[in-house]
Amino acid sequence: MNLDVNAADFAEQAARLDQSSPLVIYCRSGARAVTAVRHLRSAGFADVVNAGSVTAASRATGLAVVVAD
Repeated sequence: MNLDVNAADFAEQAARLDQSSPLVIYCRSGARAVTAVRHLRSAGFADVVNAGSVTAASRATGLAVVVAD
């Protein structure tokens, strides 16, 4: 799922997620991931991991980064 931490409805979108499910958060550079993790933890999500940038997340998970044209 792709949520924009800077969107006006971020909290509303996050509220639709299952708080008991683990979440791995990442973004292009890693900076917005820090903000998103902070907001999610404040909203009651306990199992939230900051994977940092897309590249770092790819390395950590072993999944390829796919870029659409």
